[in-house]
Amino acid sequence: MGTLVEMAGVEFAYPSDNRRAALPVLRGVNLRVRRGEFLAVIGPNGSGKSTLVKHFNGILLPSKGRVTVDSLDTANQDNLLEIRRKVGLLFQNPENQLVSSIVEEDVAFGPENLALPPEEIQKRVAEALEAVEMTPYRHQTVHTLSGGQKQRVAIAGLLAMRPDCLVLDEPSSMLDPPGRRRLFEILLRLHRRGMTIILVTHLMEEAALADRVCIFGSGTILREGTPEEIFSEPDFLISQNLEVPQINCLAAMLRNEGFNIPASILTVDEMVDYLCTLKHAT
Repeated sequence: MGTLVEMAGVEFAYPSDNRRAALPVLRGVNLRVRRGEFLAVIGPNGSGKSTLVKHFNGILLPSKGRVTVDSLDTANQDNLLEIRRKVGLLFQNPENQLVSSIVEEDVAFGPENLALPPEEIQKRVAEALEAVEMTPYRHQTVHTLSGGQKQRVAIAGLLAMRPDCLVLDEPSSMLDPPGRRRLFEILLRLHRRGMTIILVTHLMEEAALADRVCIFGSGTILREGTPEEIFSEPDFLISQNLEVPQINCLAAMLRNEGFNIPASILTVDEMVDYLCTLKHAT
């Protein structure tokens, strides 16, 4: 798998007035995202995560350093259309990305702006709605949908552009637990089909589903590794004002009681399966 997104020495500061110097938000960020990878970015509020992901498709440009998408430099204006086709960015509130009143019209908005033939647009809309399990709602008005359904329509609009990568900034923060589960079932299915996923989340249970996790703090990457590696350092998570996943807390309690719980167990289903094997072995 080659590199799809790369940041090299990226620094960024928002403009300030004449009385105050600009405060750096990103400080020398170096990051490579492999094609087909599921990367989770976690960190405390105010650490710069949202600023980071806006660099992935050229919404923001670095003050110093370089960002490339499939070897295309985001600082080159001639590359932006292709970069934004390759990298779809989803924000917390889907209302900010829904532009039409009817579901299928909203999903068709991106392909229509590419001036694709009508039959190709119809094909893409159908495929995107099926991918997010929203086909039965294609003729429904957007304002009647639940928050989770609106988020899935927003994802369908991105998928209709045939991106190589989905970047999601706290996509489940406004959803209830059933909506969150449905969303992640869809994301994991897209990932299994080869989609590159970059997820910003404050929920450790979501980060545990990724291939790799980056801890972001004070404008830079503090730690990166597999979920097993990252969540095996609870003291460091706490020092960064991050929650330790509940499953890790339960595993630690069980280890104190003499159970040999593997560090690779990071989800409720994995814990249940493991405890069932212990029960059958006794």
